[in-house]
Amino acid sequence: MDFWIPLLGSALGGAVVTSVFGLIKNGQDKSIEHARWLRDSKQSAYAEFLSAIVEASTTLPPAAEAGEVQRRSAIALSQIRLIGAPGVTSAAVSFGTHVNNMHRLSQRRREMVELDYSANEDAIMAIGPKMTRAISEIPALTEAFVRSARLDVGTKVR
Repeated sequence: MDFWIPLLGSALGGAVVTSVFGLIKNGQDKSIEHARWLRDSKQSAYAEFLSAIVEASTTLPPAAEAGEVQRRSAIALSQIRLIGAPGVTSAAVSFGTHVNNMHRLSQRRREMVELDYSANEDAIMAIGPKMTRAISEIPALTEAFVRSARLDVGTKVR
């Protein structure tokens, strides 16, 4: 009868140790799974934003097409704000704001041309250099966003 107590104690101790290690392993597996999900979700959101914002930066007229790509980029930016790293979010907001300002300039120029070109000629002509400067800044904004996104998801490109 004396052998039952150590036998039960060792069996119970083994079960407790196995359960503790099982709980630890389960927690680690969930953490790894979540990290993968988050990385994949970020990559998807970053890629969608980049695709939409580059399209928005090259689609000024007509207004309906420009509005649709701006909508896509706004949705993608919302996803980035939810799950993106602060540096990526900042780069995306800067890029999006810049493209929205380009669209406003283009829309203003279009409205002035339709209203009365001759009366608005100076203002219309002044928008041209602003648009040229804005367009020339797109590659740097794209690079800043891509660099921060790669850094966040750990992408190494050679």
